[in-house]
Amino acid sequence: MKNQLAKKEMPASELLALATYRISKVHSKLNAQAAYILRKEAGLNLVQWRILAWLNAFGPKVPSSDIINKVNMDKGLFSRSLKTLVSEEFIVADADDLDQRRQLLSLSDKGNEIYGQVITIMRKRQKHLLHDVTDTEKAALFSALEKLELNAERRDF
Repeated sequence: MKNQLAKKEMPASELLALATYRISKVHSKLNAQAAYILRKEAGLNLVQWRILAWLNAFGPKVPSSDIINKVNMDKGLFSRSLKTLVSEEFIVADADDLDQRRQLLSLSDKGNEIYGQVITIMRKRQKHLLHDVTDTEKAALFSALEKLELNAERRDF
């Protein structure tokens, strides 16, 4: 009897109304869209693009650990993507003079060039994604996302 009481059915309408389900669904679609655009326009994957964008925004000479920590990236996936970007000469990886275990990353001329090409497309994408969202809705969306992110950090509720 206790197991029957503990097992609660979740109707489809309740599942579809869960914030986590809706966010996951949108996240998957956004990633698929970005991956398609990046592959088609530049031969990059999403992780490679995020690394290039991060270096453009915060470089030159960014420790690889900073990128991993700031964008919550899987270390293995980051490492494989970085290796490709270095071998294709989009990124220069130098040893840190103060800590030889650490790599300092920066965009090469080739990396800056591909970044410049792709950022134009990605800005166009952002404009498309938000073209029918009002300024009030956009402010509410970002406010809600900030609150959700903070709440997601808590483990006691």
